[in-house]
Amino acid sequence: MIVVIDTSAFGEDLAFRGSGVRSLLAGGRTAGLQFIVPIVVVDELVGRFKKRVAREQKRRSDTSSDLVRLVPERRPRPSLFGDSYPEAFEHLIENLQESDQSWPELDELADQYRAWLEGVLERNGWEIRFYPAATHQDLTRRAIDRAKPFNEAGNGYRDALIWETALEILADSDKSILFVSENSKDFADSDGQLHPDLCSDLEVGGYLRDRVQLVGSIGDLLDAHVKPVMEQVNELALKIMRSELKGFDLYEDLFLRDDFLMYRELEPFDLDLEDEVETVSVVGVYGLSDVEVPGVRRLSNELVLVSASAAAEVEIDGTVFKSNYYAMSEHSPWRLTGDLNDHYFVISRDLAIHVTFDFTLDPTTKEVVSYELFGVSAT
Repeated sequence: MIVVIDTSAFGEDLAFRGSGVRSLLAGGRTAGLQFIVPIVVVDELVGRFKKRVAREQKRRSDTSSDLVRLVPERRPRPSLFGDSYPEAFEHLIENLQESDQSWPELDELADQYRAWLEGVLERNGWEIRFYPAATHQDLTRRAIDRAKPFNEAGNGYRDALIWETALEILADSDKSILFVSENSKDFADSDGQLHPDLCSDLEVGGYLRDRVQLVGSIGDLLDAHVKPVMEQVNELALKIMRSELKGFDLYEDLFLRDDFLMYRELEPFDLDLEDEVETVSVVGVYGLSDVEVPGVRRLSNELVLVSASAAAEVEIDGTVFKSNYYAMSEHSPWRLTGDLNDHYFVISRDLAIHVTFDFTLDPTTKEVVSYELFGVSAT
């Protein structure tokens, strides 16, 4: 099977810090998958990177941690990322630790990000496929007809180039394609299946409809095609669940990290909070219970992928319009923390939540290498 990945599937993980992409890099070939990334996707990821860096520069005063997470790690896994580290990223991180926060040129950062990204993909055997042969005339006709992946406004040129790349891959191979995209509005029908316009393209090209399967996310790809063929490491699952893995503590080594649950902005709706409460984030994690580890799978000689869930007691902050705060019930669990500005209060409360997540672990060093947070809900 050939995996073609759309830009949307990478989400905001431009530096490949999450366990999803890393699990594909480490375990995809073991599952017999061949990965092809259209050059359009590489271009869009570089564009996203440049846009986000520019945005952080404007915020400048309080963005050091955000920007550090945006660039690739200083200490990546050599087997996945190689040993080199872009000089511009090194310069950026060093200067962010100083009060003046001097910045490398944006174009220099973007160029080095592109070189890093292409190097990682190629190092792990992922092919970067150049632009398709489709002409401007072909794509213009498609846009005028509003045929997917163009939308009703005629937008979707880059999505169309990605789809045309997939069609060329079909012509070059007798393998089927797993097309990974979170852009359901332009590639899928109402049932989440490949859109009829795209199915028509397969028929015109003389391909069977099942030659292309739409996959909704990297997580779905892992669940359906990678995890089932990975070696289970059941003894590690039991040790993690029972807090018996020497040198590793799930609470201290993952949940207390600043970049996992702490300071993460959450959706008030997912936590069953009052409609008046806005911009909720976790400011404290005070304990775990009911830890479940349904699977630990070996990604490589040095990494395992842990799938888990847990209940946690947390403290959250939120903001509320001042008049709405005074209208809240006197029995409300919210505590008034202070003023955000002339119009909003900052409030806080304790909350019991349930968290589902994956993380990659080095069983030798007990280092958490990456993670993916899938869901947070109130219990």
